Amino acid sequence: MWPILDQKAKQFRELEAKLADPEISGNHAEYNKLNKEYGALAKLVKPYFEYQELAAAVASSEELAAGDDAEMKALAQDELATLRPKVADLVTRIEDQLLVDPEE
Repeated sequence: MWPILDQKAKQFRELEAKLADPEISGNHAEYNKLNKEYGALAKLVKPYFEYQELAAAVASSEELAAGDDAEMKALAQDELATLRPKVADLVTRIEDQLLVDPEE
């Protein structure tokens, strides 16, 4: 949906791995630089990670709602009624963040 966020998420994971490296943590200047970059990316990618989780939950609930079991169908529909507004709110939030930062 947002290819730029896939790139930013990859960069975020790479920074996460670098920050866990003992060699980097011993170099305070480098660690601080990477940590600052990590924090800036976190504001952008954490809502994206949450969106991915919610989108997967919606897909799973939609599968259950399409099934034959009436009880599971009702539970899935209740879950979808909760999840869909959350997804819509996150989409708005993410798109607003992308508009604020012209680099994104």
